[in-house]
Amino acid sequence: LQHVAAHLISRVRDNDLFCRMDGERFALFVNGANQSQVERLASRMITAIAQRPFSGDGSILEFTASCGYADTRSASKIEALYDNAKLALLQAKRSGHNQAVAFDASPTAHVPSEVFDVDGSTATNP
Repeated sequence: LQHVAAHLISRVRDNDLFCRMDGERFALFVNGANQSQVERLASRMITAIAQRPFSGDGSILEFTASCGYADTRSASKIEALYDNAKLALLQAKRSGHNQAVAFDASPTAHVPSEVFDVDGSTATNP
């Protein structure tokens, strides 16, 4: 996690906030960017993780990432905004590795009731 975090934090702007939320989840709060810019940033971060294996103890670990994001139009409070991004993250995990998914508030948006992580553990909706 420290390897991934150090690699990602070097890619954020000074006025953005990057932090670890829990487990292997990180959050990036992007200030003053439109959806297109955030989509490109998410794509670049996913690619950066995938292209930077970690080597230690004679083995090489490769990483994949899923990204969920939401913008301030989806919520007026930071807690709700974070929850919306977590829902998008669950959808990204369900869609496969190296995916970035925007929060979709439409009534027809499918949000899974649970997602199975690579190790077989279950992560449920917030």
